[in-house]
This record gives sequence, C-alpha cells and structure tokens, in this order.
Amino acid sequence: MGLLNTITNLINPSTVDDLKSTIVAGGGLARNNRFVVIITPPRALNQSLLNINISDIATNLLSGGFSLKSLINDPRDIALLCESCSIPGKQIETIDSTTVRKPNKVATGYTFEDVTMTFIGTNDYRLKKMFDAWQSLAVDPTTYRLNYTNTYKSTVIIQQLNGKNLPTFGVTLLNAFPIAVNSIELSNTNDNDFVKISVSFNFEEIESASGLKTGLLGLKGQLGSITRLI
Repeated sequence: MGLLNTITNLINPSTVDDLKSTIVAGGGLARNNRFVVIITPPRALNQSLLNINISDIATNLLSGGFSLKSLINDPRDIALLCESCSIPGKQIETIDSTTVRKPNKVATGYTFEDVTMTFIGTNDYRLKKMFDAWQSLAVDPTTYRLNYTNTYKSTVIIQQLNGKNLPTFGVTLLNAFPIAVNSIELSNTNDNDFVKISVSFNFEEIESASGLKTGLLGLKGQLGSITRLI
C-alpha cells in the first residue's frame, strides 16, 4: 500500500507539503518584479549614444544637473530604467476544415503579439531621444525614405530573475525594432508621479533559452555597443 499511496500522491497532490515540494523542486516561485531587459541598439544608432548636444549640455549646466556620464547614453541604463515589460505570447493561426465527421481547425502559421515596455523618464529624456533616433533609422523624418531592415532591426532580450537576481529563463526577440514610441502623459494632479515612456516593439521570431545563454548573448551585445563607442 505504501507504493500505491506514493503513486496516488504524485498523480493527485492534495496537501500543503505536496505543493511546497513542487515549488521547491521548481526552484521557488517566479516573481513578476524580478526581470531585466537587455536591448542592443543597432550599429547605425551608435552616433546617438554619444550625447554631444550643445543645447542639452548648456541646459544641464544652468540647471546644475550636468555630469560627464550624461554625455554617453549607456545602453545598460535601459535595463535600470525599465519599469515593466512582458514575455510575449504566441498564437497559432488556423483555418476551418470541414470533413465528413465534423469541422475542425488546421494550423496555417503563427503570430506574435507586440511587446510594450514602460521606462522611467529622466530630465534629459535620453531614452526618448534614443528611441526616436532608432525609429528615424526605419523611416527618414526628412525625406520619408524607407531604410533597409538590417539597418534598424536588432535584438532584445527579456530575462526572468530569481531571488538572487540570477537569470533562470530568457527570451530573445530577433529582428526587433520600436514601431511605436507612445505619447507621454503629463499632469499636475500628483507631485509624486514620474514621466513614463512607453515603447512597443515588433519582432520576427522568438528564441527561448536558459537564463545563462540569454545572459551571455546580452552581455556580448552590450559590450559590443560600448566598444564601438571607444
């Protein structure tokens, strides 16, 4: 009877201890506030990573907010300022196929939903400027000419972290780019609110991988962006 009870408990866990052991076996509960976003800007965007804008520098000097760090739009700042994002879902597209027995659905392909990320805005609006410049790589705001996709598409990595801030799961969005830099809401109803910058990304494919693999890919991309600035 002991073996039978063990098998029954495995099939139908019904106690608090069973639930606890299942959670422990899975490495603990995944928390939605433990994540990191790694965005590797396109190579053609490197010029916007250098924030050498005389008007901005003068404004920061007059306001007392100037620092040497403000001259470089470090891509690692994106992860620090990202307030929320989502791991995208996947939907199978189907058509109805009628047989003698009954109608049923047949898979014809799949689609992904766009990923929207929200960032905390700083007074220099560096992220807003970066994403605006990124969009300008796709459609020139002066000539309205369209650019080649390899100029403006890049890689975005989203990682789930555990309680020790180590990556446990990750997805890589391939050939991603910001299709929408959404409007910024301003209001004087609450002095404690911050400016939020919402950006929607479109992408072609998803690669799911271990946290370690996506972490190494993200580190490689970030180091490449920084190295190209030197």
